[in-house]
Amino acid sequence: MRSLWVSVVFGAVVAIALGAVRSSADAPKPVKPIEKPDHVTPPTEAPDLDPPSGTPCVRRDFKTELVKNACAAGGQKAAKDAMKQFQTDHKIKACLACHQKLAPKYELKADGLDQFHKAGGK
Repeated sequence: MRSLWVSVVFGAVVAIALGAVRSSADAPKPVKPIEKPDHVTPPTEAPDLDPPSGTPCVRRDFKTELVKNACAAGGQKAAKDAMKQFQTDHKIKACLACHQKLAPKYELKADGLDQFHKAGGK
Protein backbone atom coordinates (compact mmCIF):
# COMPACT_ATOMS: atom_id res chain seq x y z
CA MET A 1 0.00 0.00 0.00
CA ARG A 2 2.87 2.31 0.89
CA SER A 3 4.55 1.73 -2.49
CA LEU A 4 1.31 2.66 -4.26
CA TRP A 5 1.20 5.91 -2.30
CA VAL A 6 4.83 6.70 -3.10
CA SER A 7 4.22 5.96 -6.79
CA VAL A 8 1.24 8.31 -6.91
CA VAL A 9 3.09 11.13 -5.18
CA PHE A 10 6.21 10.60 -7.30
CA GLY A 11 4.09 10.59 -10.47
CA ALA A 12 2.37 13.82 -9.41
CA VAL A 13 5.71 15.53 -8.71
CA VAL A 14 7.07 14.46 -12.10
CA ALA A 15 3.89 15.58 -13.87
CA ILE A 16 4.03 18.99 -12.20
CA ALA A 17 7.70 19.38 -13.04
CA LEU A 18 7.13 18.44 -16.70
CA GLY A 19 4.08 20.65 -16.88
CA ALA A 20 6.05 23.60 -15.57
CA VAL A 21 8.78 23.01 -18.14
CA ARG A 22 6.28 22.69 -20.96
CA SER A 23 4.15 25.62 -19.95
CA SER A 24 7.13 27.97 -19.79
CA ALA A 25 8.32 26.81 -23.23
CA ASP A 26 4.84 26.93 -24.78
CA ALA A 27 3.73 30.11 -23.07
CA PRO A 28 1.99 32.50 -25.45
CA LYS A 29 3.97 35.49 -26.50
CA PRO A 30 2.61 38.88 -25.45
CA VAL A 31 0.32 40.50 -28.00
CA LYS A 32 1.22 43.96 -29.20
CA PRO A 33 -1.73 46.31 -28.57
CA ILE A 34 -3.45 47.85 -31.56
CA GLU A 35 -2.59 51.47 -32.00
CA LYS A 36 -5.61 53.74 -32.08
CA PRO A 37 -5.72 56.57 -34.61
CA ASP A 38 -5.66 60.16 -33.42
CA HIS A 39 -9.06 60.78 -34.94
CA VAL A 40 -11.99 58.65 -36.00
CA THR A 41 -13.65 59.23 -39.34
CA PRO A 42 -17.45 59.14 -39.01
CA PRO A 43 -19.25 56.56 -41.15
CA THR A 44 -20.55 57.80 -44.47
CA GLU A 45 -24.06 57.25 -45.71
CA ALA A 46 -24.90 53.95 -47.35
CA PRO A 47 -24.34 54.06 -51.11
CA ASP A 48 -27.42 54.71 -53.21
CA LEU A 49 -28.18 51.51 -55.11
CA ASP A 50 -30.60 53.24 -57.46
CA PRO A 51 -29.11 54.69 -60.61
CA PRO A 52 -28.55 58.45 -60.51
CA SER A 53 -31.48 60.51 -61.74
CA GLY A 54 -29.53 61.62 -64.80
CA THR A 55 -28.85 58.07 -65.99
CA PRO A 56 -30.81 57.55 -69.21
CA CYS A 57 -33.08 54.57 -69.63
CA VAL A 58 -31.52 51.53 -71.30
CA ARG A 59 -34.64 50.80 -73.34
CA ARG A 60 -35.15 52.94 -76.45
CA ASP A 61 -38.38 51.37 -77.73
CA PHE A 62 -41.13 52.31 -75.27
CA LYS A 63 -44.39 50.40 -75.36
CA THR A 64 -46.06 52.39 -72.58
CA GLU A 65 -46.66 56.11 -72.16
CA LEU A 66 -45.91 55.87 -68.44
CA VAL A 67 -42.34 54.65 -68.89
CA LYS A 68 -41.70 56.77 -71.98
CA ASN A 69 -42.71 59.99 -70.17
CA ALA A 70 -40.86 59.05 -66.99
CA CYS A 71 -37.65 58.26 -68.90
CA ALA A 72 -37.87 61.56 -70.75
CA ALA A 73 -38.43 63.46 -67.51
CA GLY A 74 -35.82 61.85 -65.26
CA GLY A 75 -34.16 58.77 -66.68
CA GLN A 76 -34.00 55.35 -65.03
CA LYS A 77 -34.74 56.56 -61.52
CA ALA A 78 -37.91 58.37 -62.61
CA ALA A 79 -39.07 55.33 -64.61
CA LYS A 80 -38.47 53.03 -61.66
CA ASP A 81 -40.32 55.37 -59.30
CA ALA A 82 -43.24 55.64 -61.75
CA MET A 83 -43.50 51.86 -62.05
CA LYS A 84 -43.32 51.43 -58.26
CA GLN A 85 -46.17 53.92 -57.88
CA PHE A 86 -48.18 52.10 -60.56
CA GLN A 87 -47.51 48.82 -58.78
CA THR A 88 -48.72 50.26 -55.46
CA ASP A 89 -51.78 51.96 -56.96
CA HIS A 90 -52.89 48.81 -58.77
CA LYS A 91 -52.02 46.39 -55.95
CA ILE A 92 -49.51 44.40 -57.98
CA LYS A 93 -47.54 42.27 -55.53
CA ALA A 94 -44.13 42.16 -57.20
CA CYS A 95 -42.17 43.55 -60.15
CA LEU A 96 -41.52 39.98 -61.29
CA ALA A 97 -45.25 39.52 -61.93
CA CYS A 98 -44.68 41.25 -65.27
CA HIS A 99 -40.90 41.37 -65.63
CA GLN A 100 -38.74 38.39 -66.49
CA LYS A 101 -35.59 40.15 -65.25
CA LEU A 102 -35.01 43.48 -63.57
CA ALA A 103 -32.06 45.89 -63.87
CA PRO A 104 -30.55 46.96 -66.12
CA LYS A 105 -32.90 46.07 -69.01
CA TYR A 106 -36.15 45.17 -67.16
CA GLU A 107 -37.08 42.48 -69.67
CA LEU A 108 -40.83 41.76 -69.79
CA LYS A 109 -42.48 38.36 -69.64
CA ALA A 110 -44.46 37.33 -72.72
CA ASP A 111 -47.68 38.56 -71.12
CA GLY A 112 -46.13 41.45 -69.16
CA LEU A 113 -47.43 44.21 -71.43
CA ASP A 114 -50.91 42.66 -71.47
CA GLN A 115 -50.91 42.55 -67.67
CA PHE A 116 -49.90 46.22 -67.59
CA HIS A 117 -52.80 47.20 -69.89
CA LYS A 118 -55.32 45.01 -67.98
CA ALA A 119 -54.28 46.75 -64.76
CA GLY A 120 -55.09 50.11 -66.35
CA GLY A 121 -51.75 51.23 -67.71
CA LYS A 122 -51.34 53.22 -70.91
